Amino acid sequence: MSFDLATRLRNIIRGATSDLADRYALNKIAFRGAFVAALYSPHVPSVKAQMALTRELSRLSATAIASERAASVEVTMRLMEEFDSENPSLTGRAASNLLKYQRYLARQISHDARVVDRKFKQAQMVIYSSQSANKSAIQSLAIERLNDEKTFQFKDKAGKFWKSEYYIATRATQYYYGLVNDVIVNDLRIDGRETVVLSRPGHHTNGLTIAIDALDQAKNKYFHPGSEAIVT
Repeated sequence: MSFDLATRLRNIIRGATSDLADRYALNKIAFRGAFVAALYSPHVPSVKAQMALTRELSRLSATAIASERAASVEVTMRLMEEFDSENPSLTGRAASNLLKYQRYLARQISHDARVVDRKFKQAQMVIYSSQSANKSAIQSLAIERLNDEKTFQFKDKAGKFWKSEYYIATRATQYYYGLVNDVIVNDLRIDGRETVVLSRPGHHTNGLTIAIDALDQAKNKYFHPGSEAIVT
């Protein structure tokens, strides 16, 4: 694989992850906007206000998830168009990984919506219990807490919390680089190659040679989530 192709692939992926970050940031702004609008509704505190916000968050989530699905399909097609591979099993694996990646994004977006919905419920309960005596102060505090950087997070299997922005960026990087590396390794095997060379400019592993048969064992070391390594 040429250096020019590796550069093109990396630029496509970096552009895709940057666009994803922008869309995700805008979606969080929309969630916060819906929260604030609901919080200052004349119906607060009430079940009616809660249901209205839940519906709005559901609508925003559905729109965001649909947008991410469309964007991920478009980027996947752009990357695949850079190759001549027509391996059915490879195409099937790519489709399966795409669906898995889309589910990760959908789960995080839906989780964010539930967090906002839950924080609104908590604010309503405090307003109700105070008999609206300190309603303005409670509203301001609720907004302050919603804007806390810990509001939108991802909890991994080990119980560690990550910023949701980092999580979705890592998932995107893992999916897209995994996709192109799968295709490249497949093509190199067909050409009779037994080794690959890592392309990761500026990193100490750049230029490292690895046996194709050892790639699975080397995956966690060189192709971990967040790695921009491309095999050549």
